[in-house]
Amino acid sequence: MDEARSATEPAERPYTRLLPDPGTIGDLLKRHRALRRRALAAPEDAAVRDELDDATYTLCVLMGRRNAHTALRSAELLIGAEWLGTTTRAGRDRNPDAPHRFRGTGTHRRSSS
Repeated sequence: MDEARSATEPAERPYTRLLPDPGTIGDLLKRHRALRRRALAAPEDAAVRDELDDATYTLCVLMGRRNAHTALRSAELLIGAEWLGTTTRAGRDRNPDAPHRFRGTGTHRRSSS
């Protein structure tokens, strides 16, 4: 009888995570890419490197990742950027008749018509 009355925790807690606003992430990705280009053009400019470090850190925090590479990739997947340098979903935005591309894969979804 005591077992029936006592509440038990579920065997496995569901994983929940808040996702950042895709618009904010898109703006931050654009800023990061611009700063990266400036840093490559002027590697001796400490101010640009500091700004790039700040943008990278912010991206890591917002995406919940520990390194820049995984934070950038996660951000691109979140906003639907299929290739580096883009901030739009591949395929459909440029050609509405193109097959839908799954995010992060090389597979296409066939139309059922």
